[in-house]
Amino acid sequence: MKSVVMDEVAIDRALTRIAHEILEHNKGCQDVVLVGIRTRGIHLAGRLAEKLRAIEGEVVPLGVMDVTLYRDDLRHRVGHLKVERTEMSAISRSNGRRFHFR
Repeated sequence: MKSVVMDEVAIDRALTRIAHEILEHNKGCQDVVLVGIRTRGIHLAGRLAEKLRAIEGEVVPLGVMDVTLYRDDLRHRVGHLKVERTEMSAISRSNGRRFHFR
């Protein structure tokens, strides 16, 4: 039997709270960039970006990072590892500088 740690409502509430904490800590979302770690972190970062957009009315840039080669359980894994691309691109809204990583 599986136990449920958080249901859908609790997850939504936690994401809303995290979004507000990000905004409070950064005094808005002017220079905030979210990076989701492949694979499940991408969905979490996307949901958080939607919360920030709903609260602030601004789109927060979203990046994707693959940490396959940096996992602490790498030597215990059997078989071929598939390393995906890391994709991050953002423009600072405060000074117009462009950041792009691959």
